[in-house]
Amino acid sequence: MNANARENSIRVLKQLLDVYQGQLDAGVVSEVREVIAALEQSRDGSRGTPRGDLGLSVLRVMGEVLKLVTNITNLMN
Repeated sequence: MNANARENSIRVLKQLLDVYQGQLDAGVVSEVREVIAALEQSRDGSRGTPRGDLGLSVLRVMGEVLKLVTNITNLMN
């Protein structure tokens, strides 16, 4: 994952948490925070999750958040 994509991913995940944290269960919030932490560690040069896995992790947690939020919105209509 290049530096620009990593920074954008961190920003988007933090925004998703800010907006939807109250609608998400604790497991999803924890997962999003773990991915943010892994992205920030990779930015600092620390070894952790392999880079290819980080991109997949970002997409997976974004998908989970969007699925849950969409389901909640559909239930409210």
